[in-house]
Amino acid sequence: MNRSDYVAKMNDVLSDSSKFVLVNDDCYKLSQRLETRLNQFLLSLFKAGKIDKNTYDCLRATGSYPGKLYGLPKTHKTNVPVRPILSAVTCHNYRLAKFLVPLLAPLASSDFSVSDVFNFSNEIRQRSDSSRLLMVSLDIESLFTNVPVSETIDIILSKLFPDGIGVYHGFSRTEFSTLLKLAVEDSFFTFDSKLYKQTDGMAMGSPLGPLFANIFLSHHESKWLSDSPVKPLFYRRYVDDTFWLLPGDADVQLLMSHMNSRHANMRFTVETECNDSISFIGLTISHARHSTDSGLHCYDTTVYRKPTSTELFMNFKSFVPLAYRLSVLKCLVYRALRLCSNCSLFLHEVSSVKQLLMRNSFPVKVLGRVISHTLASMTAPSTVFTGPAKERIYLGLPFHGKPTDLLRRAIRSICRKYLPHKDVIIYFKSGVRVKNFFQIKDRTPLAMRSSVVYQFTCASCQASYIGQTTRHLHHRVAEHAGVSHLTGRPVKTLVHSSIRDHCRQCRGQDCSLSDFRVVASGHTDVDLLVRERLLIEKLKPALNGNSGSFELLLK
Repeated sequence: MNRSDYVAKMNDVLSDSSKFVLVNDDCYKLSQRLETRLNQFLLSLFKAGKIDKNTYDCLRATGSYPGKLYGLPKTHKTNVPVRPILSAVTCHNYRLAKFLVPLLAPLASSDFSVSDVFNFSNEIRQRSDSSRLLMVSLDIESLFTNVPVSETIDIILSKLFPDGIGVYHGFSRTEFSTLLKLAVEDSFFTFDSKLYKQTDGMAMGSPLGPLFANIFLSHHESKWLSDSPVKPLFYRRYVDDTFWLLPGDADVQLLMSHMNSRHANMRFTVETECNDSISFIGLTISHARHSTDSGLHCYDTTVYRKPTSTELFMNFKSFVPLAYRLSVLKCLVYRALRLCSNCSLFLHEVSSVKQLLMRNSFPVKVLGRVISHTLASMTAPSTVFTGPAKERIYLGLPFHGKPTDLLRRAIRSICRKYLPHKDVIIYFKSGVRVKNFFQIKDRTPLAMRSSVVYQFTCASCQASYIGQTTRHLHHRVAEHAGVSHLTGRPVKTLVHSSIRDHCRQCRGQDCSLSDFRVVASGHTDVDLLVRERLLIEKLKPALNGNSGSFELLLK
């Protein structure tokens, strides 16, 4: 897809004025307002004893940036529309949304919801009907962006506080309502260097998106089904996909008319069985060719692949650990074993898997050996180990081929000897990949970068300084310059800055953002401190005095 076509399709999505509005605001000042609003409320909860210090520090927003919207092409659909996805990890309320997920999870399930394809496969295979039924699948169009946020919040509050009083996990109705609104209503993002606000609906990428969608549908679907003029004999839903078993003479169009009139935001599309089968959440369900002794009607299941499937998997010659390449095969065999309802379908699927992976450079001998070993391990009786659970420690290593694998084995051997009470999980970090050469998300402006190690270089004498900050770089530069990060005017109370002192002595003026560059980034405070110290040791910047804010024990 050409970039111009991609941008045009994304702009077409964003042209829906009922969901998105263009915002003409300074991105930094907006982020500061959003952070202040959230942090002030969290501080009030902390002072009231509703959350502890660790929770407050975890949820408190600093160095945030509006989400980044991008689109994934739906290659299996006509004209290849794009599915909007929001990368929300930099948003001010992302951690609050993740905090609310386990609190709301009990409300998201219903008698009709499906947890995964494996449970659904088991359920449909165990079903037997006295007569042949009609299989139908209804799909909700653009569910996430059409979930009514305010209505869903009201549904949540009515379920958690049925009498309008009481507490839930220590929060009153008013407090929990405010938390929900702070988590979902201030949804800002950038696309093509423009700032937008989502005024309604949930974004795909928000931690609360699937939960809000499930809570909304779980609340309504029972009544929609009971009021339906066409009664299903079996109904299950997985997020926005629904599976129906209807009487053989059911009027599907009448059912569609009913479902599309239930809510102004909900629009359904329908697919009926074709050639005695239908697809649903990665599964092909078909009418069984055999009959039971009692004459009951049953169903067969197998793995479904879309006609538009590229059949591309991780190539066996890829520069990734061997275990990762073999896991592709093991995963496909596992799916075949769990989803195929009989031996014939299983053998056919395994044969298809072999052909697919051979086209992805997997050697025939490797395929046969790994498939046999995988099946043996899956069908063997499982051994239950008793005893205290070991604490898991995760260690990431950059992958550089065979030497990295040897290093992993050595580390494992050392850990088993000296840390027998710990479960050390070693994983490999990916290096440069093909997608790194194609920019689909907006770049974060330098001033808005946060959780970074930065380098200042004097334009006059090339003296340098290494520092780190979890806040926006703009904020830290303003401190070095001795000005307000909001107004740009000089502040009365100055914090000490070697950069400011040097600039005034060397060139008679304060520093600016153009004197800074980002040299590293980190996910945690410790990451930043270690990286800062290592760079100071390596570059020996004159303005640091060869000292940093973190002392390394190993050098």
